[in-house]
Amino acid sequence: MENSTKIIIAASVLTLGIGGFILYRKRFALRQSLTNYQTNGGDMKLQVKRIKRTTASTIGELYINGKFFGYTLEDRDRGLSADMPLAEIKKIKVNGETCIPAGTYVIDMNTVSPKYQARGANSTYAKIGFKLPRLLNVPAYEGVLLHIGNYPKDTEGCLLIGESIASKGDAINNSSAAFWRLYAELEKAHKNGQRITITIV
Repeated sequence: MENSTKIIIAASVLTLGIGGFILYRKRFALRQSLTNYQTNGGDMKLQVKRIKRTTASTIGELYINGKFFGYTLEDRDRGLSADMPLAEIKKIKVNGETCIPAGTYVIDMNTVSPKYQARGANSTYAKIGFKLPRLLNVPAYEGVLLHIGNYPKDTEGCLLIGESIASKGDAINNSSAAFWRLYAELEKAHKNGQRITITIV
């Protein structure tokens, strides 16, 4: 089911008309709603498998507790790893144009994002008190979030969430819908007292 879902997502924009694509999205949403990403206790484990690298972006597959969820878009991959010396990471990193080091990080659901809070009540994140999922202790990075966005210009080290890969360019599709579904899953785990981690490979 996971492989077929990914194939459908990757091919949908190319093979379906507008009406067909709307139908596909409804079916995709239905599959997502029927998938149970939660566990009975223990950690909630997210994994990002980076699968497509260009000079502008890095696209990955996102899994929750081993089940395919959607896609991520990050800045360019420059080969950083969390186990590298901090000085080496800082030397290689290009600010605003480099995805975070591969590794495992805890996700915090309690910290307010000053950046989005400054945008006020009209921000799409106001309804959650500007508390976006935040990766902790990322070497040489601060304020790494999971948030909405479709293109490399929408991120400066954060992970953008999407339903599918765009047919052209460095982009993902339907980011808002994908983010809010992901947030709902993370919030369930958080309220259940579960530790949430993300591993990027």
